[in-house]
Amino acid sequence: MVKEFVDNDNGYLAWIRNNPTGFVINAERNPSKRYLKLHKATCGTITSGKRENWTRTQYMKICSQTKEELANWAERKLAGKLDPCRICNP
Repeated sequence: MVKEFVDNDNGYLAWIRNNPTGFVINAERNPSKRYLKLHKATCGTITSGKRENWTRTQYMKICSQTKEELANWAERKLAGKLDPCRICNP
């Protein structure tokens, strides 16, 4: 199941804590096919405790247990393709 997080940092952080083998798309708040960065749920660039704002301003998160569900979401909603993070290599 795909879960979208907008203005819900607590929900997002709970999801990544509870789904460490899952995947996350970091997308602009108004998503476009230009920026759909795919991460592992454990990637430090989307989980660092040094930040406090994950879904409340410029970005939203789209989460799922599988890359396939997220790829389908991107194609269906935006006719887009996922761009894998070069740090976590999902």
